Amino acid sequence: MKSTEAVSALGALAQEHRLALFRLLVQAGADGMAAGAIIYRADYAAMNDLMAYLMENCCGGAGCAADSLCGPEAAPNPAKRKTG
Repeated sequence: MKSTEAVSALGALAQEHRLALFRLLVQAGADGMAAGAIIYRADYAAMNDLMAYLMENCCGGAGCAADSLCGPEAAPNPAKRKTG
């Protein structure tokens, strides 16, 4: 991912309602939601690309756990999720 693509992706989420909608779609998983309920599904590949770009040089290059990025099969435990 290039920095211009990262800026565009972050810009797309830089609004309260869009961010809330994206978080809702992430929770819905790969099946997404019906258009009548909200809209389609989260693009996990794009989300993972953005997270990888943001974390590319973390931990001084010590290799922090890039394999732990999100996806529908790696959904977090809702009981441990922070809200807001």
